[in-house]
Amino acid sequence: MTNEEAKQEAIKKAYGKSYTMCKPFIDQNGWCVVFKDSDEKFKGIAGNQTHFEENEIEGGICTHSIHGKGISFKPKSLGDLECNNGWIRIEPDGSNLPATSPQLYNVYYDGSLNSFSKKETDFKFPYSCIKIGIMHKQRLITHYKPITPELRPIY
Repeated sequence: MTNEEAKQEAIKKAYGKSYTMCKPFIDQNGWCVVFKDSDEKFKGIAGNQTHFEENEIEGGICTHSIHGKGISFKPKSLGDLECNNGWIRIEPDGSNLPATSPQLYNVYYDGSLNSFSKKETDFKFPYSCIKIGIMHKQRLITHYKPITPELRPIY
């Protein structure tokens, strides 16, 4: 599964039963964007906004008004979908593995992607890009995240 396919699956799962109704209005970052000039479609979704929050979408929704022209909302569970909370999902062919550098990374294994191990694992040690490449070939990791050094105080 490619990164884009995985992202779309996460969006579909987050919307749950509401996905079918909202699908035509969901953008690439999981926001359901409906303008008032959509007439009946706007009324249908805007009128159900409270219903989505209370019943359909687990964890509730984040809502924004679009300068009086409409509404946009997304499930809170999608949070920072735009950058996957800083994690980089490794493409199946490994084409987006980090290049050789002194940078260290945290790694993660999503157990749902493997039939023999359903366990989710968040490795707590820093790894080099060489080690990440080896771990990916052995199918031990699915994501990596650069470790950023803490900034020193300014004053």
